[in-house]
Amino acid sequence: MNGKKLLRAIAAGALAAIAFAATAQTDFPNKPVRFIFPSTAGGTGVGIMHILADKLSEKWKQPVLVEPRPGANTAIGTDLVSKAAPDGYTILMASSQHVILHHTMRNLPYDAIRDFTPIAGVARMQYIMAANPKLPANTLQEFIAMAKAKPDGFTFGSGGAGGPGHLAVEQFMKMTGVKLRYIPYNNKGMAAVLADLMGGVIDIYVTPPGIGGYVSSGKLKALAVSGQSRSRALPDVPTFGEAGLPDLNASAWYAVLGPANMPKSIVDKLSADFAEVLAMPDVRQKMTTLEHEPFIIGPEPLGALMRSDKDRYTKIIQDAGLVLGN
Repeated sequence: MNGKKLLRAIAAGALAAIAFAATAQTDFPNKPVRFIFPSTAGGTGVGIMHILADKLSEKWKQPVLVEPRPGANTAIGTDLVSKAAPDGYTILMASSQHVILHHTMRNLPYDAIRDFTPIAGVARMQYIMAANPKLPANTLQEFIAMAKAKPDGFTFGSGGAGGPGHLAVEQFMKMTGVKLRYIPYNNKGMAAVLADLMGGVIDIYVTPPGIGGYVSSGKLKALAVSGQSRSRALPDVPTFGEAGLPDLNASAWYAVLGPANMPKSIVDKLSADFAEVLAMPDVRQKMTTLEHEPFIIGPEPLGALMRSDKDRYTKIIQDAGLVLGN
Protein backbone atom coordinates (compact mmCIF):
# COMPACT_ATOMS: atom_id res chain seq x y z
CA MET A 1 0.00 0.00 0.00
CA ASN A 2 1.51 3.36 -1.04
CA GLY A 3 1.66 6.37 1.24
CA LYS A 4 -1.47 8.10 -0.10
CA LYS A 5 -3.57 4.95 0.21
CA LEU A 6 -2.28 4.39 3.73
CA LEU A 7 -3.22 7.94 4.75
CA ARG A 8 -6.68 7.53 3.20
CA ALA A 9 -7.16 4.25 5.08
CA ILE A 10 -6.10 5.83 8.37
CA ALA A 11 -8.38 8.81 7.78
CA ALA A 12 -11.30 6.54 6.92
CA GLY A 13 -10.71 4.50 10.04
CA ALA A 14 -10.55 7.63 12.21
CA LEU A 15 -13.78 8.97 10.71
CA ALA A 16 -15.50 5.64 11.31
CA ALA A 17 -14.35 5.65 14.93
CA ILE A 18 -15.61 9.21 15.42
CA ALA A 19 -18.94 8.33 13.82
CA PHE A 20 -19.28 5.25 16.04
CA ALA A 21 -18.46 7.28 19.15
CA ALA A 22 -20.95 9.97 18.19
CA THR A 23 -23.68 7.38 17.66
CA ALA A 24 -22.88 5.73 20.99
CA GLN A 25 -23.10 9.08 22.75
CA THR A 26 -26.30 10.34 21.15
CA ASP A 27 -28.32 7.31 22.28
CA PHE A 28 -26.87 7.31 25.80
CA PRO A 29 -27.89 5.47 27.86
CA ASN A 30 -28.81 2.29 26.01
CA LYS A 31 -28.11 -0.09 28.89
CA PRO A 32 -28.30 -0.02 32.72
CA VAL A 33 -26.35 2.69 34.57
CA ARG A 34 -24.53 1.86 37.82
CA PHE A 35 -24.84 4.56 40.48
CA ILE A 36 -22.19 3.80 43.13
CA PHE A 37 -22.54 4.94 46.74
CA PRO A 38 -19.20 4.44 48.56
CA SER A 39 -20.75 4.04 52.03
CA THR A 40 -23.22 1.72 53.71
CA ALA A 41 -26.83 1.43 52.54
CA GLY A 42 -28.24 3.41 55.47
CA GLY A 43 -28.53 7.17 55.75
CA THR A 44 -29.97 10.04 53.78
CA GLY A 45 -27.35 9.94 51.01
CA VAL A 46 -28.49 6.62 49.64
CA GLY A 47 -32.10 7.71 50.13
CA ILE A 48 -31.49 10.66 47.82
CA MET A 49 -29.81 8.35 45.32
CA HIS A 50 -32.90 6.14 45.15
CA ILE A 51 -35.14 9.18 44.58
CA LEU A 52 -32.95 10.33 41.68
CA ALA A 53 -32.41 6.83 40.28
CA ASP A 54 -36.16 6.19 40.07
CA LYS A 55 -36.73 9.41 38.13
CA LEU A 56 -33.80 8.83 35.80
CA SER A 57 -34.90 5.25 35.12
CA GLU A 58 -38.28 6.62 34.01
CA LYS A 59 -36.65 9.26 31.83
CA TRP A 60 -34.03 7.02 30.23
CA LYS A 61 -36.14 3.85 29.97
CA GLN A 62 -33.14 2.05 31.43
CA PRO A 63 -32.49 0.73 34.95
CA VAL A 64 -30.38 2.97 37.19
CA LEU A 65 -28.88 0.61 39.75
CA VAL A 66 -27.99 2.05 43.15
CA GLU A 67 -25.01 0.07 44.45
CA PRO A 68 -23.65 0.71 47.96
CA ARG A 69 -19.94 -0.14 47.92
CA PRO A 70 -18.72 0.64 51.43
CA GLY A 71 -15.25 0.14 52.81
CA ALA A 72 -12.04 1.99 53.70
CA ASN A 73 -13.95 5.15 54.62
CA THR A 74 -15.45 5.46 51.09
CA ALA A 75 -12.18 4.67 49.26
CA ILE A 76 -13.24 1.25 47.91
CA GLY A 77 -16.34 2.40 46.06
CA THR A 78 -14.65 5.60 44.93
CA ASP A 79 -11.66 3.69 43.52
CA LEU A 80 -14.04 1.38 41.64
CA VAL A 81 -15.47 4.38 39.78
CA SER A 82 -12.06 5.92 39.12
CA LYS A 83 -11.04 2.75 37.27
CA ALA A 84 -14.32 2.27 35.36
CA ALA A 85 -14.69 2.92 31.65
CA PRO A 86 -15.34 6.67 31.10
CA ASP A 87 -18.54 6.01 29.20
CA GLY A 88 -21.11 7.31 31.70
CA TYR A 89 -22.39 3.88 32.70
CA THR A 90 -20.61 3.90 36.08
CA ILE A 91 -21.03 7.07 38.15
CA LEU A 92 -20.35 7.99 41.76
CA MET A 93 -22.35 9.76 44.45
CA ALA A 94 -19.57 11.61 46.28
CA SER A 95 -19.73 13.85 49.32
CA SER A 96 -17.46 16.56 50.68
CA GLN A 97 -15.47 13.74 52.25
CA HIS A 98 -14.17 13.01 48.75
CA VAL A 99 -11.82 16.01 48.84
CA ILE A 100 -10.69 15.43 52.45
CA LEU A 101 -9.87 11.74 52.47
CA HIS A 102 -6.30 12.13 51.21
CA HIS A 103 -5.47 13.65 54.60
CA THR A 104 -6.68 10.60 56.51
CA MET A 105 -5.55 7.91 54.04
CA ARG A 106 -2.13 8.76 52.68
CA ASN A 107 -1.90 5.94 50.12
CA LEU A 108 -5.15 6.41 48.22
CA PRO A 109 -5.02 4.71 44.81
CA TYR A 110 -6.61 7.72 43.12
CA ASP A 111 -6.47 11.52 43.12
CA ALA A 112 -9.75 13.19 44.14
CA ILE A 113 -9.47 15.84 41.43
CA ARG A 114 -7.34 14.41 38.60
CA ASP A 115 -9.01 11.00 38.36
CA PHE A 116 -12.65 12.14 38.21
CA THR A 117 -14.98 14.07 35.93
CA PRO A 118 -17.36 16.48 37.71
CA ILE A 119 -20.91 15.96 36.43
CA ALA A 120 -23.53 17.59 38.65
CA GLY A 121 -24.25 18.89 42.11
CA VAL A 122 -27.04 17.00 43.85
CA ALA A 123 -27.64 18.21 47.40
CA ARG A 124 -26.38 20.58 50.05
CA MET A 125 -26.37 19.64 53.71
CA GLN A 126 -26.70 22.11 56.55
CA TYR A 127 -24.66 20.75 59.43
CA ILE A 128 -26.05 21.35 62.91
CA MET A 129 -24.19 21.98 66.14
CA ALA A 130 -26.18 19.70 68.43
CA ALA A 131 -25.79 19.42 72.19
CA ASN A 132 -26.64 17.07 75.01
CA PRO A 133 -30.10 18.20 76.23
CA LYS A 134 -28.77 18.56 79.80
CA LEU A 135 -26.06 21.01 78.78
CA PRO A 136 -26.85 24.28 80.61
CA ALA A 137 -26.20 26.41 77.51
CA ASN A 138 -29.21 27.13 75.31
CA THR A 139 -27.46 29.32 72.74
CA LEU A 140 -24.15 29.17 70.91
CA GLN A 141 -22.80 32.23 72.71
CA GLU A 142 -23.73 30.73 76.10
CA PHE A 143 -21.83 27.57 75.18
CA ILE A 144 -18.78 29.56 74.05
CA ALA A 145 -18.75 31.40 77.40
CA MET A 146 -19.03 28.10 79.32
CA ALA A 147 -16.27 26.46 77.27
CA LYS A 148 -13.93 29.43 77.69
CA ALA A 149 -14.45 29.31 81.44
CA LYS A 150 -13.62 25.61 81.54
CA PRO A 151 -10.95 24.66 78.95
CA ASP A 152 -11.01 20.95 78.08
CA GLY A 153 -14.07 20.63 80.27
CA PHE A 154 -16.39 19.73 77.41
CA THR A 155 -16.20 17.07 74.72
CA PHE A 156 -17.22 16.73 71.11
CA GLY A 157 -17.57 13.68 68.92
CA SER A 158 -17.55 12.94 65.21
CA GLY A 159 -18.14 9.91 63.06
CA GLY A 160 -14.59 10.02 61.73
CA ALA A 161 -11.39 11.97 62.27
CA GLY A 162 -10.98 14.49 59.48
CA GLY A 163 -14.61 14.42 58.37
CA PRO A 164 -16.60 17.61 57.69
CA GLY A 165 -18.15 17.60 61.18
CA HIS A 166 -14.82 17.16 62.91
CA LEU A 167 -13.18 19.91 60.84
CA ALA A 168 -16.10 22.26 61.49
CA VAL A 169 -15.43 21.98 65.23
CA GLU A 170 -11.70 22.53 64.68
CA GLN A 171 -12.57 25.70 62.76
CA PHE A 172 -15.01 26.69 65.52
CA MET A 173 -12.33 26.28 68.21
CA LYS A 174 -9.80 28.35 66.28
CA MET A 175 -12.31 31.14 65.64
CA THR A 176 -13.58 31.35 69.24
CA GLY A 177 -10.52 30.36 71.28
CA VAL A 178 -12.37 27.58 73.11
CA LYS A 179 -10.76 24.20 73.69
CA LEU A 180 -12.85 21.02 73.56
CA ARG A 181 -11.71 17.41 73.98
CA TYR A 182 -12.20 15.25 70.90
CA ILE A 183 -13.84 11.82 71.16
CA PRO A 184 -13.56 9.99 67.80
CA TYR A 185 -16.13 7.43 66.69
CA ASN A 186 -14.25 6.14 63.67
CA ASN A 187 -16.28 3.69 61.56
CA LYS A 188 -19.08 3.52 64.17
CA GLY A 189 -21.43 5.79 62.26
CA MET A 190 -23.72 8.69 63.05
CA ALA A 191 -26.12 6.59 65.14
CA ALA A 192 -23.42 5.75 67.70
CA VAL A 193 -22.41 9.40 68.10
CA LEU A 194 -26.03 10.51 68.50
CA ALA A 195 -26.70 7.82 71.09
CA ASP A 196 -23.80 9.03 73.24
CA LEU A 197 -24.78 12.67 72.72
CA MET A 198 -28.33 12.00 73.93
CA GLY A 199 -26.96 9.89 76.78
CA GLY A 200 -24.58 12.59 77.99
CA VAL A 201 -21.35 10.75 77.17
CA ILE A 202 -20.31 13.66 74.94
CA ASP A 203 -21.45 17.29 74.98
CA ILE A 204 -21.35 18.50 71.36
CA TYR A 205 -21.66 16.97 67.88
CA VAL A 206 -21.64 18.91 64.59
CA THR A 207 -23.96 16.56 62.80
CA PRO A 208 -25.28 16.08 59.27
CA PRO A 209 -29.01 16.64 58.70
CA GLY A 210 -31.59 14.20 59.99
CA ILE A 211 -31.93 15.15 63.66
CA GLY A 212 -35.01 17.37 63.43
CA GLY A 213 -37.16 14.80 65.22
CA TYR A 214 -34.69 14.51 68.11
CA VAL A 215 -34.63 18.29 68.56
CA SER A 216 -38.41 18.73 68.42
CA SER A 217 -38.87 15.93 70.97
CA GLY A 218 -36.33 17.45 73.37
CA LYS A 219 -33.83 14.59 73.07
CA LEU A 220 -31.23 17.01 71.67
CA LYS A 221 -30.55 20.74 71.65
CA ALA A 222 -29.59 22.52 68.45
CA LEU A 223 -27.38 25.56 68.98
CA ALA A 224 -26.79 26.65 65.37
CA VAL A 225 -27.01 25.50 61.76
CA SER A 226 -24.66 26.16 58.86
CA GLY A 227 -25.60 27.94 55.66
CA GLN A 228 -26.86 31.37 54.67
CA SER A 229 -30.43 30.73 55.78
CA ARG A 230 -32.16 28.72 58.49
CA SER A 231 -32.99 25.07 58.02
CA ARG A 232 -36.56 24.28 57.01
CA ALA A 233 -36.43 21.36 59.43
CA LEU A 234 -35.21 23.58 62.29
CA PRO A 235 -36.67 27.04 61.63
CA ASP A 236 -36.19 28.24 65.21
CA VAL A 237 -32.45 27.50 65.25
CA PRO A 238 -30.19 30.40 64.19
CA THR A 239 -27.46 30.09 61.61
CA PHE A 240 -23.84 30.38 62.73
CA GLY A 241 -23.88 33.85 61.19
CA GLU A 242 -26.89 34.90 63.23
CA ALA A 243 -25.23 33.44 66.32
CA GLY A 244 -22.12 35.59 65.81
CA LEU A 245 -19.87 33.38 63.66
CA PRO A 246 -20.57 34.43 60.05
CA ASP A 247 -17.29 32.98 58.72
CA LEU A 248 -17.84 29.46 60.01
CA ASN A 249 -18.46 27.25 56.97
CA ALA A 250 -19.86 23.91 58.09
CA SER A 251 -21.95 23.00 55.06
CA ALA A 252 -21.30 19.96 52.91
CA TRP A 253 -22.51 18.57 49.59
CA TYR A 254 -23.32 15.52 47.55
CA ALA A 255 -22.36 15.46 43.89
CA VAL A 256 -22.17 13.07 40.93
CA LEU A 257 -18.74 12.26 39.51
CA GLY A 258 -17.53 9.96 36.77
CA PRO A 259 -14.13 8.59 35.82
CA ALA A 260 -11.64 10.99 34.23
CA ASN A 261 -11.80 11.69 30.49
CA MET A 262 -15.53 11.23 29.96
CA PRO A 263 -16.81 12.55 26.59
CA LYS A 264 -18.25 16.05 26.92
CA SER A 265 -21.50 15.07 25.21
CA ILE A 266 -22.22 12.41 27.85
CA VAL A 267 -21.19 14.70 30.71
CA ASP A 268 -23.47 17.43 29.40
CA LYS A 269 -26.40 15.03 29.02
CA LEU A 270 -25.96 13.59 32.49
CA SER A 271 -25.63 17.07 34.00
CA ALA A 272 -28.75 18.34 32.23
CA ASP A 273 -30.78 15.27 33.18
CA PHE A 274 -29.80 15.47 36.84
CA ALA A 275 -30.70 19.18 36.85
CA GLU A 276 -34.09 18.42 35.30
CA VAL A 277 -34.88 15.76 37.88
CA LEU A 278 -33.69 17.89 40.81
CA ALA A 279 -36.03 20.69 39.71
CA MET A 280 -39.12 18.45 39.88
CA PRO A 281 -41.45 19.54 42.73
CA ASP A 282 -41.93 16.02 44.11
CA VAL A 283 -38.18 15.41 44.15
CA ARG A 284 -37.58 18.69 45.96
CA GLN A 285 -40.26 17.80 48.50
CA LYS A 286 -38.76 14.36 49.16
CA MET A 287 -35.32 15.88 49.62
CA THR A 288 -36.73 18.44 52.04
CA THR A 289 -38.21 15.56 54.04
CA LEU A 290 -34.67 14.15 54.26
CA GLU A 291 -33.49 17.60 55.48
CA HIS A 292 -31.42 18.29 52.35
CA GLU A 293 -31.84 20.93 49.66
CA PRO A 294 -31.29 20.39 45.91
CA PHE A 295 -27.95 21.71 44.72
CA ILE A 296 -28.12 22.24 40.96
CA ILE A 297 -24.74 23.12 39.49
CA GLY A 298 -23.00 21.89 36.36
CA PRO A 299 -19.59 20.34 35.68
CA GLU A 300 -17.44 23.48 35.65
CA PRO A 301 -18.72 25.11 38.87
CA LEU A 302 -18.70 21.72 40.57
CA GLY A 303 -15.06 21.21 39.61
CA ALA A 304 -14.22 24.68 40.95
CA LEU A 305 -16.05 23.90 44.22
CA MET A 306 -14.16 20.63 44.65
CA ARG A 307 -10.81 22.36 44.17
CA SER A 308 -11.64 25.24 46.51
CA ASP A 309 -13.01 22.90 49.20
CA LYS A 310 -9.90 20.74 48.97
CA ASP A 311 -7.77 23.83 49.62
CA ARG A 312 -10.12 25.07 52.36
CA TYR A 313 -10.09 21.82 54.29
CA THR A 314 -6.32 21.54 53.90
CA LYS A 315 -5.92 24.97 55.51
CA ILE A 316 -8.23 24.04 58.41
CA ILE A 317 -6.20 20.88 59.04
CA GLN A 318 -2.88 22.74 58.86
CA ASP A 319 -4.09 25.61 61.07
CA ALA A 320 -5.31 23.12 63.68
CA GLY A 321 -2.01 21.20 63.56
CA LEU A 322 -3.85 17.94 62.96
CA VAL A 323 -2.00 14.80 61.95
CA LEU A 324 -4.55 12.48 60.36
CA GLY A 325 -4.09 8.97 59.06
CA ASN A 326 -0.76 7.27 58.61
